[in-house]
Amino acid sequence: MDGAVRLRTPSPLVVVLIAAAGLAGVVFGIAFAGSVVLALGVGIVVLGALAWMAWRRATARDTDLSRRNFLVGAGAAGLGVVAAGAGIGRMAERLARPNPAPAIEAMARRVGAESMELVRRGHFPGRSGELQLVLAPFNTSNYSFESLKLEPKDPRSSHALSWGYTERVPIVAYAPGLVERADRTERVTLADLAPSAGQLMGFDFAAPDGSPLPGLPRLQKPPKVIVTFVIDGGGWNVLTHWPTAWPNLRALMGKGIVYRNAIMGSFPSVTACAHATIGTGAFPNGHGISGHSVRRNGHIVKAWGQPGHADPTFLLLPTLADAWSEHTGQKAWIGEIGYQIWHLGMIGHGGGHPLGRTPVAVFYDEDHTKDWRSQNEHLYRLPDGSPSRDRRSSYLRTYFGPERGAELDKEAGLTVVRYSCSGRAAQRPVLDLHQVQDEAQELTACPVQGCAERFPQPGVPDIRDAGAVRHGPGGGDVVL
Repeated sequence: MDGAVRLRTPSPLVVVLIAAAGLAGVVFGIAFAGSVVLALGVGIVVLGALAWMAWRRATARDTDLSRRNFLVGAGAAGLGVVAAGAGIGRMAERLARPNPAPAIEAMARRVGAESMELVRRGHFPGRSGELQLVLAPFNTSNYSFESLKLEPKDPRSSHALSWGYTERVPIVAYAPGLVERADRTERVTLADLAPSAGQLMGFDFAAPDGSPLPGLPRLQKPPKVIVTFVIDGGGWNVLTHWPTAWPNLRALMGKGIVYRNAIMGSFPSVTACAHATIGTGAFPNGHGISGHSVRRNGHIVKAWGQPGHADPTFLLLPTLADAWSEHTGQKAWIGEIGYQIWHLGMIGHGGGHPLGRTPVAVFYDEDHTKDWRSQNEHLYRLPDGSPSRDRRSSYLRTYFGPERGAELDKEAGLTVVRYSCSGRAAQRPVLDLHQVQDEAQELTACPVQGCAERFPQPGVPDIRDAGAVRHGPGGGDVVL
């Protein structure tokens, strides 16, 4: 040798094979990780290593230029292949992933066509969850006291299930002299209530998913009052479990139209969804209130926002109250009295400024003030007057007795007076439905001391939701 130091190196074929094997390992490792960041990071490391090797070779005395070119080319190719690893990885993952369709179809078949239709109606893309939990019958995951303490066939599992025993509810139309006694077996839903009330008012409300209840007449003169009275969780499973506990409702059924095959109409069957369906005549896949909590702007939030700061833009469709207020040129009185923010679905925006004022919309603040508050003081208002809390507490003690009345008063959430402008209704927190006709008449007079609300527009039916009460100038009263 002439004094040059010559390093022993493997043949070019061996170098190519080693490089190919290394690159393949790196690519497939990144492929299954599926990370673009990881791919770029590894690519930079590999490029740096190859550059260092090329530099070391360049410092040797007898440098093989073809080998240097090979290393540079291999480094550049390696960087490109590694950078593409994430895309290749996702493709490989899809090819290796089992087809989910058979499992999903099998689950859907086990749930059944009707229940799957309820699930479809209740799903709003972007607002509903990515997964929908459909529990087996006689199970619940709604409240902790239900989930942990249920016995088989316990009627307390009355929420958030898609099965008929919780979906089926009685709907009764009671109107002495206006509606004749009948039993109907057509399948109807809560979405039919708004267009039914509209028909009784002489107003054709275009409900997306509902239509007037079959057998309900078109009246020549609108009734004075239409009351939509909602018994939360009062489905047939509960009523049949305690058959002697509802004599007044049974009496109304014996004098009105009973829709025995009525259902809530969508899943999950929870308060927020149901009240928005009653108000709009649409299911959650249309009105957007797909649960007590929904996804909005990338976050999981309470439907309607926080109590006292209600946001009606959660509701995507107009309610009967909105449409009626527009139809009358803002001349109808609009109001809602509930005890939670979810009940706002009965009136939605409430027509803007009916009679030149914000609509009435109140809830019972059981967590803080333990009194009535406006749903949002910038958009809604309290009635001009209502009974004091002490007076309402005395009603509880009078109706339930001193001991039970005090317990309910302490619980606060149950001290709800359904109609602050009805003296008799206010004296009975649990409304005696046998007397509802007299109470409906009282709603036109507002006799409670301190209640200054007045409804001065003759000939323009008003919207009152407490359940929902609709008042007009004609004769007779209707309970839905």
